Amino acid sequence: MIENTRAHSIQILLVPPCHSQQGVKFAVQGTHPGLEVLRQALLQNTTYVICTVYELDGIPLQTLRQLVSTTFFEIIGFSFLATTFKFDLEVLAALFRWSPESVFLLGGSNIGVADPAILFDAFPVDAIFTVPAPELFVQFVHEVATRGLGTLSKGNVLSRLPELEGVVLRSEYLSLRD
Repeated sequence: MIENTRAHSIQILLVPPCHSQQGVKFAVQGTHPGLEVLRQALLQNTTYVICTVYELDGIPLQTLRQLVSTTFFEIIGFSFLATTFKFDLEVLAALFRWSPESVFLLGGSNIGVADPAILFDAFPVDAIFTVPAPELFVQFVHEVATRGLGTLSKGNVLSRLPELEGVVLRSEYLSLRD
């Protein structure tokens, strides 16, 4: 169990692959099993995380906006699914507009089918998990928490992270591209 060394809890929002704005469902109905595994891993291995798994199916985007405007989520994680790429991009872009200081993560069991370069170019995310691993997610959350997430800017926090195998940061991608 990773103990709380912080003055407050970290709020995390996990968002499943989404549907179209017309309400056509592409993703699983009910609780997303992969995101529920992440939520349980956080709850079992940390004492300072409040984790919300948001279900998009059939829920207007305005409801998500209301949630993000009333609660600051230090981390917003989005589960990638190739078949919902277009709609996911709409939701992620909206979330980024509503909460630009959140750390945005992209991952999921389907993440290996896409080149991180394409994903960084398409999505406004700060990090991509190239492998689905709940323990890696817990480690990432712990690393950003101990480096001042919630008190320092996300750029300062992310620049202080150690290299984590299976996580590609946007800053690493940009430095390799230049």
